[in-house]
Order: sequence, then C-alpha cells, then structure tokens
Amino acid sequence: MPAKPAKPRKGGPGPKRLKNFSTKEDEILCSAYLNVSKDPIVAVNQSTGSYWARITAYCEEHNCPRSKSSLQHRWGDIQKDTSRFCGFYAEVERKNQSGKSEDDKARNYTL
Repeated sequence: MPAKPAKPRKGGPGPKRLKNFSTKEDEILCSAYLNVSKDPIVAVNQSTGSYWARITAYCEEHNCPRSKSSLQHRWGDIQKDTSRFCGFYAEVERKNQSGKSEDDKARNYTL
C-alpha cells in the first residue's frame, strides 16, 4: 500500500522556534518572578493575564525576548526542578545524621 501524502499545515509555516533557554535567561526569568510576584503594591491582587504580561515585559526589558507561552513553560520546568531539589534536600535533613558535614550528606545522595 503506498504511503499517504502529508497534509499541508493550516495557517502557513508558523513562528520560528528559538534555541533553548540559556542560564542567563533563566536568571532573568527568576528575577522577573521575584520582582513581579513579590511587589508589595500589586502582589496577589493581579490577574493571571496581567501577571504574565508583567513577567514578559520585564524579560523584554532585560534582553530576553521570549513569548509569554515560552516563559510560562520554562517557569513550569524551573518550578518542577526546584520542588524536586527541595524534596531531596528535606529528605537529607530529616535523616539528621550526626557527625556528617553538609558535603558528606550531599555526597551520599549524588552517588
């Protein structure tokens, strides 16, 4: 049976995909989160749309021109990895092994 021809995409080629986030861009995104979410004037009294609009604007001001969607997805990855790290760290702290330095405790979990 012959292969079916691929269907053409609707709406043209679409936006160009950018390269992966750099460490500097991650730092800018984290800084944007701290500046926007910890703002004592607006803080929790902002809608999701205005929250991400402010994050996007902050990133653009600091030479990180990413789309709102891209920033949201990257922030989700950062939150997931941070939560995972905090879980491992809490597990190490709960063990409360006497006579071991912080480096010794960490070394046990990296091997």
